[in-house]
Amino acid sequence: MLRAGEAHRQSVRTGTLAMKDLDDDVLRSILDALARGAPNEACEAATRWCALNNRHRRMCEESDGLWHELTRRIFGADAEIFRIGPGTGKRNFEDHCAADSAKRWLQEKGVVEDLPIRFVWLLGDTLRRINAGDKETVEGRLFLAWRMRVLLEEDYDLGDDDLRRRVDEIITGLFDVGSLYAMLETGTEEEKDAALETLQVYANNHDYDYDPPWPTPGDRRQGYEKEKIGLLKRVFVDGNVDRKLKVLGLWNRLLARLPDTTAQDDIEVGSYVIQVMENGMLELLVNTVKGTGTSSVPADAKLRDSCALVLAYFSLRLYEMNRRREGH
Repeated sequence: MLRAGEAHRQSVRTGTLAMKDLDDDVLRSILDALARGAPNEACEAATRWCALNNRHRRMCEESDGLWHELTRRIFGADAEIFRIGPGTGKRNFEDHCAADSAKRWLQEKGVVEDLPIRFVWLLGDTLRRINAGDKETVEGRLFLAWRMRVLLEEDYDLGDDDLRRRVDEIITGLFDVGSLYAMLETGTEEEKDAALETLQVYANNHDYDYDPPWPTPGDRRQGYEKEKIGLLKRVFVDGNVDRKLKVLGLWNRLLARLPDTTAQDDIEVGSYVIQVMENGMLELLVNTVKGTGTSSVPADAKLRDSCALVLAYFSLRLYEMNRRREGH
């Protein structure tokens, strides 16, 4: 049997790290944080220890045992396993730390309800990436645009429309329509397509597609910025067929009239339609339906059909706006 010192030296030689390898200060920090119910501080203490020097970093990267034990002690014996396989212990620990951070962040925003661990984990990872500077890089922005689509598609609210409204409003604020329109205006070609895809999801964020419909379905659509209509027109004119269809898909989602639409909604969307038309889109869409195309790409059947649908929405929303203004 190895003595304690020999076991420690062997762990250093083999790279196998266990709880006994943590020095008294870090153990005291972790245990004190646990006693106070502060898993975030326990996470920070473990992270600081791993970053202390090259030896610690190597041992932390190569050893699963410590991380499984820390996860069990900090987050409970039944803690969710996010990743499976050798070498995933540290990633699972970090994921739990991120999820705990997301829970605290949501609580600060007024969301105290328990949400599914997968959603909280994804949100925590998103917060971690934003804090690490993902908004400042092309790769990071592409990831965030994709991640926002994933978050909005998660079924985390169990039919609670008020909870869905509050949480969706909070999470879309992390990478809002302003950020997406900025990608569309100044980003790479890949960023422009990613921005349009995510803008379509923001523009389709409502509960009326569920079957059966929820008792009190909500409309949380975003993207009606009138000052960005000119940008969408330029993207439509200069883009290939696929990008034109993405712009049209965005407008189709924004202009669709949902059940229970209020008078104020009808008037506001009608006003948005007027702005779109005044930016020259009416003529462009009509010409595309006629088959004359736009300045860069001739029209095809799918493009003409999509233009015709947007024109139909123009007519519907203008009719509803005028009807509401007349008091009907």
